[in-house]
Amino acid sequence: MKEAPPVEQRPHIRLPFAGPATIRSGMLFASGTIRDLSFSGCFIEVPPRFDIGTSMNITFSLDPHETQFVTTNGRIVRRAPHGIGVRFAYIDALTPGVIREWIESRRQVR
Repeated sequence: MKEAPPVEQRPHIRLPFAGPATIRSGMLFASGTIRDLSFSGCFIEVPPRFDIGTSMNITFSLDPHETQFVTTNGRIVRRAPHGIGVRFAYIDALTPGVIREWIESRRQVR
């Protein structure tokens, strides 16, 4: 009997992304590359030094000229050999709107 394909559990559309991110969790700092971005989170290529459930602060830029930086909190919800899946826990009222606007502007181009 053929197995059903896995069900997508993400509540928001993911878009490809390629930009640097700085991660801070307690006294640990790391640099990585965000590979996809959604309103609810992102996937970051980073060395595997963080565990699932780890809370962190993430800073990244939504534009290639790095003129507008976004900082938010998140929690690791998935680990892979080459990175981590992070669910955002927004720390202010502005950041969700900035990310939503970026996503909507890219969806219209596709």
